[in-house]
Amino acid sequence: MIRYKKATTTILAATLIFFTACGANNDDNPQITPDIPHQITDDEYPQNEDDEIANDMNLGQKIDHYMEMYHQNLRGLAISIFTKDDMILEIEYGYADVEAALAVDADTVFEWGATTKQLVWISVMQLYERGELDLHADIFTYISKTDFPNIIYPTTLFHLMHHTAGFDDYANFGFAEMMFGMVDDVVPTLEALFEDMTASEYAIQNRQPGEQIRYSAYGIILASYVVQQVSGVPFYEYVHSNIFAPLGMHQTALRPDMSDNQWVKEQREKIKIYDIWGLQSFQRTQMLAYPAGAAVGTISDMIKFARAIMPDENGESVLFEYAETLSMLHPSLVDIQNAPVCELIPTNPAFFYGIGIFPEQSQNPDFTRVIGHLGGTSGFRTFWFIDIDRGIGMVMGENTSHGLAGVDGFFEFFTHEIPRLASDL
Repeated sequence: MIRYKKATTTILAATLIFFTACGANNDDNPQITPDIPHQITDDEYPQNEDDEIANDMNLGQKIDHYMEMYHQNLRGLAISIFTKDDMILEIEYGYADVEAALAVDADTVFEWGATTKQLVWISVMQLYERGELDLHADIFTYISKTDFPNIIYPTTLFHLMHHTAGFDDYANFGFAEMMFGMVDDVVPTLEALFEDMTASEYAIQNRQPGEQIRYSAYGIILASYVVQQVSGVPFYEYVHSNIFAPLGMHQTALRPDMSDNQWVKEQREKIKIYDIWGLQSFQRTQMLAYPAGAAVGTISDMIKFARAIMPDENGESVLFEYAETLSMLHPSLVDIQNAPVCELIPTNPAFFYGIGIFPEQSQNPDFTRVIGHLGGTSGFRTFWFIDIDRGIGMVMGENTSHGLAGVDGFFEFFTHEIPRLASDL
């Protein structure tokens, strides 16, 4: 296993210069300007010669190459590449708090963002396996129709898992605003959240389920509510008991205010978030619609979750009783290539039992079956992916709104080239 830490002294110096310059009175040189990190443009990307050199690099060298190329965009970053049983590479880079020189380490927590949604689908599959849910039954088998007058067509969990339930909230800014609140806001129950969403008329089912794929956070929250109603406990309690506890994920919180894990809450207070210019962002929000994106935790806990979804020689997983249930989450190459893509998302994903797949990348014969999800909040980006064929897992977290996750071509590198490079080690 390769493991290394790389403190970004260049970033620290540049940022400290910025803070010093903003508060300094320099009468001898009134024209002095701070060395402000900036967003690299396409014209500034290293070209040709560097790209040719990069083609001959091994896994660690190529990731390091990315970090050196785009260091002005980065503040704190953690990347782990692993198999079911072994670590291949771990990188801890930069700072959780640049000004305080607090380096990213094993205790650094990252906001999962949309990666949280995978917890919903694993919960659904667990209840399906126990015979408590039918993926193809009308959801009003499990919840009250009078509470959801906005759902006008027969809708199933299968529709919700594949984002074909007919909701268009992804492009609805009013709905998006309802999902977030400031850190001091009172956290609503899922019942109260749905009451507000229904009254707002933002979450509208304007087409027949199954007609078209449209990424829907509302559909995911709805599925989590089904889990809550069937299990008889709040969704976050279900996840703690049925996912976090069995996997030993003791460093992850799910509630928006992190009140379900005091250690995570204390660690999160230590971390600063940075905007697209690499400058500290002072505005923090919380995901009130927490099943859609509120998880916060360490990279090591994300690895535990990813490993539980990876193929096993015996097909077993701590999360499921039967091997057949886990295998349902592993699409065939034909499944991936024929899946309709969600064109409203830049990576053009499709979805297979809730988990992201990538039909366009899989048309290339060099690409294998990759599943997973990416996530983002106001100051964090996360990647969580598995190459099923090679048995390679990949997770990443960073505390900038536009770091490596936003670099042109890095997503394809992370999801498809990293497994190939890792299998060559």
